[in-house]
Amino acid sequence: MIQKSLYMKFQNHRCFLSLLLSREAFALLLYMAVSASVLNTFMQTVSFREGSTEFGFSKMLEGSADRPYVFRRLVPIIANYTASLVSPEKQPAFVERYLDRYHLKQLYFEKGKFRQHQTIEAWSPEYSIKYHTAYFILFLSLIGTLYCLRALIPFASSNENPLTPFVPVIFILLLPLSFMLGNYYYDFVELFFLSLLLLTAIKGYYAWWLLFLPLAVLNKESNILVPFLYAAIMIGNSSKWRSRLFIGVSFTVSVGVYLFIKQKYSQNPGGTVMWKLGENIDFWLTPGNYFLWQDFYAPMILFPRGLNIILVAVLTSLLFWQWGKKPLFAKRLFVVAMLINIPLFILFCWQDEMRNLSFLFLPVYLLIVNTLLAPESGRISTHYHQP
Repeated sequence: MIQKSLYMKFQNHRCFLSLLLSREAFALLLYMAVSASVLNTFMQTVSFREGSTEFGFSKMLEGSADRPYVFRRLVPIIANYTASLVSPEKQPAFVERYLDRYHLKQLYFEKGKFRQHQTIEAWSPEYSIKYHTAYFILFLSLIGTLYCLRALIPFASSNENPLTPFVPVIFILLLPLSFMLGNYYYDFVELFFLSLLLLTAIKGYYAWWLLFLPLAVLNKESNILVPFLYAAIMIGNSSKWRSRLFIGVSFTVSVGVYLFIKQKYSQNPGGTVMWKLGENIDFWLTPGNYFLWQDFYAPMILFPRGLNIILVAVLTSLLFWQWGKKPLFAKRLFVVAMLINIPLFILFCWQDEMRNLSFLFLPVYLLIVNTLLAPESGRISTHYHQP
């Protein structure tokens, strides 16, 4: 009887493990499919904006792009380093054997839907390696973001649901709605770092935080503000003096990285920031701009663009549903993100490029996840895993 009982327990654990592995395998397959689909939409929209004399891909690789675009160095650094691993005399054979089969040049290079630049960039074996590397970095960033978003769900809602691992898919699928005329290759990487830094802040993994933050700033300089964005979470995780010290150190590190990059490219054309206040005031005072549409997903299939009033109404209803019962840390994060991101958006960003509201993406995600995972009765549980 004892042997039979042990055998049954073993079988039960085996069945559970098989179920878990099958679900994880399916989740990975789905994450890959969704990431590839969104990446394909991005590449068909603008590709890497090759050909631009201000921020074209070759200009970014060389470090000769205009400021502030040239400050976004992480992907170019990785792409340049990857190409350097293959000696120049071996690059043609390497590209022909390992990369040409994927036809990225035929599919995307200078074929972006909204590419408005006539300058032709030279496609060489070295350039091909860098192009393919950047492409794969974007794919990995989307995959990594999905797993970070999944790991954040328990902090937004304690309601158990077998479909929970698949909730982040909705967020990634809707990313193209934040495009105006496409985004930039560093946007997906930024989203990955924002979600990763939020996760490490919640869990109190401060050593990892200090490792990832400089990389986030190296990818996009606006991330020097991330320590202030996540300050409320850090203060809640440790004593005030320790959290303030940590915020101060992390901010100092991020500013140091930014100042180094700024000084290195101080002779590049352009400016540290791009003022857009006047154009944005004109844009937002025009009623018709709240009813704009785009067909990024497929030709003739229209979706709301930017702050289309329909999209705003849907997001607002999901965001503020039973606001009083939502996790306190998520609400605080949302308010802080609004205070930081909205002024930056109005002063420096272009019209309805909603991708520039990236600081708001994660708090909005957490609050909407809380709504989506609420019990069917409509009553949201007040028991949460607080960071």
